[in-house]
Amino acid sequence: MNTPSKKRLSARLPGMQRIWLLLKLNRPRLAMELAQVRLASQPTDLGARLALVDALLLDRQAMRALDQAKTAVGQAPENADSHFALARVHGQLGNLHTAAQGMREVLRLNPYEADFFAFQAQVQFLIQAYANAVAAAESGLSLHPRHGECLLWLMRAAEQQGHLPIADAARERLLAVAPNSGPVHRAIGQLLLRRGEATLAATHLAQALALEPPQAASLVPLLRQARRWESWPPELLRLGDYGRAPYLAGWSAVPSFFVRVVCTPVAWYYMAVANAKTKQDPLFQREPSPPAPAIGTKEDLDVLASAATASPGKWLAFVGFIGLLGWISVAWKLPPAGVAIIAFFLGRSLLRQHR
Repeated sequence: MNTPSKKRLSARLPGMQRIWLLLKLNRPRLAMELAQVRLASQPTDLGARLALVDALLLDRQAMRALDQAKTAVGQAPENADSHFALARVHGQLGNLHTAAQGMREVLRLNPYEADFFAFQAQVQFLIQAYANAVAAAESGLSLHPRHGECLLWLMRAAEQQGHLPIADAARERLLAVAPNSGPVHRAIGQLLLRRGEATLAATHLAQALALEPPQAASLVPLLRQARRWESWPPELLRLGDYGRAPYLAGWSAVPSFFVRVVCTPVAWYYMAVANAKTKQDPLFQREPSPPAPAIGTKEDLDVLASAATASPGKWLAFVGFIGLLGWISVAWKLPPAGVAIIAFFLGRSLLRQHR
């Protein structure tokens, strides 16, 4: 029996380029299968193991990805990519402080990769270490001035710190780098909505919805809020958020009692104005609900008769329950109208169940 040579055997294995292409096309199951085929023949293939970690993360199998990432770190402890994969898995699992510690090791091993600094900025932002997030994003931009993720987290972290010029500059650079990115327009829209710039926020959120229609469930409520807030004065929107928005330093001395007592009627007025203006907006139109079936028609009586014939036990129990209600109303001197209303709604629910 002829044994295939190592060269012929490696030629039969799926190429890493194909696996990474499947991951880019969001086909994690196929990428996972091909990576496992490579690992079955070459267990020390680090590239295949890291691709398997990415595929498992895309397939939402974080615990399996954690095992594979730990294996990769044990296999190549001095490789920054192995530690980066492990940090990403910890971030997916919500272990943000563990992910931050892992990223420090990643940057010690390789401080020349902008992607690493971008993820470090994201983790630091999520644990609310905004100064560290800004520093990490700026370090990544020093390596890659047009790195989109670094610009995104620089914009968000600088906004949280109240450094509006830095945030605005990062926003302009980000739009120049990724003008057709749905997540970018969504992030900018949320940032502007928080500032109270509702008109500009609505523009970006509408563009995000046009670029990513599958995200309508989360984008439409934000866009509706922005459309409503277009009728509000920006100062009033900011005043309601003065306790959480550091860029409103001028309002920081306003007591919350003033906000509630004085501004609440004003807010009600602008809410009414916004509702009137958006009443005819197609964005606020809901699907018409089916009309409630009428009770008391001949069709309803036929349904009741057929249901009573099909399951007489249920109807006997219902009649007994009505009798119990009558006895309670007499014993406790309850108003008959209340008992009649309860009986009506019970009968209606039973009628709908048997339609």
